[in-house]
Amino acid sequence: MLLEFVFIGRGGQGLYTATELLVKAVIMDGYYAQGIPFFGAERRGAVTYSYLRISDNKIARHDKVLYADGIIIGDGSPEALRLASLYRLKENGKVLVNIDRLNIRELSSKISETNIYAVGADSLAREEGLVISGWPVIGPVMAGSFSRVFGLPRIDSLVEAARSIVGEQSPLLLKNIRLITRGYNEVRMIRYEYQRV
Repeated sequence: MLLEFVFIGRGGQGLYTATELLVKAVIMDGYYAQGIPFFGAERRGAVTYSYLRISDNKIARHDKVLYADGIIIGDGSPEALRLASLYRLKENGKVLVNIDRLNIRELSSKISETNIYAVGADSLAREEGLVISGWPVIGPVMAGSFSRVFGLPRIDSLVEAARSIVGEQSPLLLKNIRLITRGYNEVRMIRYEYQRV
């Protein structure tokens, strides 16, 4: 088994941190994993992307993902959607989106799949108070939703990974744990039939 994922968002949203959380949690569950950031000196707000691979064997590759089992979109800007459209989903691939920043019709014009899952990540992060410099940090929400949509890692492993990465003494730990749990519980499948005109 080799599963490959692409995460697309904006610097400051915490999507690469979500990748790190997922890598740590998947390893706790007994799999191999790698997270590959693909950005340079971009600042907060610039479009960024990263890759995640999960396998039951050692992963020898360390290159870009072209055919993904899932595309995770944290930002619905035209630039991010154009980038998302460059990747191809494998058969039965899924798209997980932050619905607060996305127009589903616009997404469907770029990615003609019906396996679309959505969570209001911005809204949840604001409700829990995980906002830094005015930006909602959606990484924990998207990591929790990822766990639900793709079936791994276990939610308990994600919480343990958050404890390890965020730190037991951090005032942000409980917010991260609540957001992971809410992302897991509140993600929904969207039935949107794409039709070419």
